[in-house]
Amino acid sequence: MNTVWAWSVFGGILLRYLVYRTGRGQRPMFTEHLEGMTVVARQVLRWNRLRVANPAQCPQEHPVVFAGNHVGLDDPNFIWPAIYYSSNKNVVTGFMMRDDFFKGFPWNISPFNLDDLSEMCGAVRISRESVQWSQLKPFLKILEGPGSFLMFPGRTRSRSGLTMEYRDGIEEPGGASFFAVHAQRRMKRPVPAVPVARTTHPVTKHCAVAFGPPMYIDDHADRTALREFDQQLAVRISDLVEIHVPHVVCAMVYLHCLQKGDVPLERSALTQNVKSVIGSVQNHFVDPNAVTQTEAEVLQCLHWLRRRNMLRLNGSTIAPNTEAILSAPELDTKYRKLNPVKFHANQILHFTDLIARIEEII
Repeated sequence: MNTVWAWSVFGGILLRYLVYRTGRGQRPMFTEHLEGMTVVARQVLRWNRLRVANPAQCPQEHPVVFAGNHVGLDDPNFIWPAIYYSSNKNVVTGFMMRDDFFKGFPWNISPFNLDDLSEMCGAVRISRESVQWSQLKPFLKILEGPGSFLMFPGRTRSRSGLTMEYRDGIEEPGGASFFAVHAQRRMKRPVPAVPVARTTHPVTKHCAVAFGPPMYIDDHADRTALREFDQQLAVRISDLVEIHVPHVVCAMVYLHCLQKGDVPLERSALTQNVKSVIGSVQNHFVDPNAVTQTEAEVLQCLHWLRRRNMLRLNGSTIAPNTEAILSAPELDTKYRKLNPVKFHANQILHFTDLIARIEEII
C-alpha cells in the first residue's frame, strides 16, 4: 500500500506539472513530498546499489556545503540519499547544476522541461562560466535557511577518470570556501564544507559514497587562504575514492602494456597479484567484495574488458590489446568508452602508495 500511495503522489505531481506547463497553477515540487518520493526514487534509481562508507562523518544538521567529485550525470541521485539517510533524514540537500545542460535536441521536443524537473528535485542552476552575483545569492539563502546544498568543485564531469580535470578554462577548484565564509559571516555560526565522493563499480554498477571530516575556514581568511582551503578540499575529496578490483586490474594491465607491450599475462598470476595489492592497502577505502570475492571479481572484470575489446582471453592466458590500452583519447564524453582501462586506472592514480605497490609487483 505504501508503494501504491507513493506512486499515486508521484503521478499527481506530474499531472500538476503538466497543468503548470499550460500556464495555470504553480509548479509543484518533488521535495515537498519526501516520504512518497523517496519510495519512488528507491525503486526507479535502484538505491539498493548504494553503500555508504564513513556515514558517521555526515553532519546531522544544517547548514552544510557538501563538495563532491563528479563522475556521472546521476551523481546527485546517489549522493543525495547517502546524505539524507546518514543524517537520519535531518539533512535534505539541494544541488548546484549548470544552467545550459538541457539545451537543444532532444530536450527541446520533450513534453517535460528538464530544467523544471531538475529544480523540482532540488537543483539550483548556475552558469559554469561568467557567474553572476544573482546566481550566487540563492545558495547563500539556502545556507541561511538554514539548509544545505551539494556542489562539484571540479565544475564538470571527469572525462578521463581523474578526480578533477582542469580544462576548458578551468584552472582551479570551484569556491566552496566562498559560500562557507559568506554564510557564516551572516549567520554568526560556523558553516562546514564536507568532502564526499562517489565511486561506481563499472561491472556490477554498485556504488559507494564516502564522507570525509568536515572542514572549516576562518571568517577573516584572505584570498590566499580561501584558495588553499579549496585546493585542500579537492585533495580530501580525492582521498575518498573507494578502491575496487577493476581499479587494480586496469592499473596492472595498463602498466604491463606500458612496460612489456604485447606479452601475454597469466590469469592466475594476475589474480594473485590483485589479492596481494588489495591485502596491502592501508588508509584507503576498499570495496568489501575486493577482499572477500577477489577471484570472482577479477574474472568478471576480465570478461567486462574483453567485451570492450581491451583484451582477449585464451584459456588461462590474457592477451592485451596494447594499442587500445595505451591510447590517449581526447577529453570528450567517449573517453570512458574508448579506453576504459586508462579511465579506471586514472581514478586511483593519485594514491601513490597503491601505485608504488602495483609497480613493485609488475
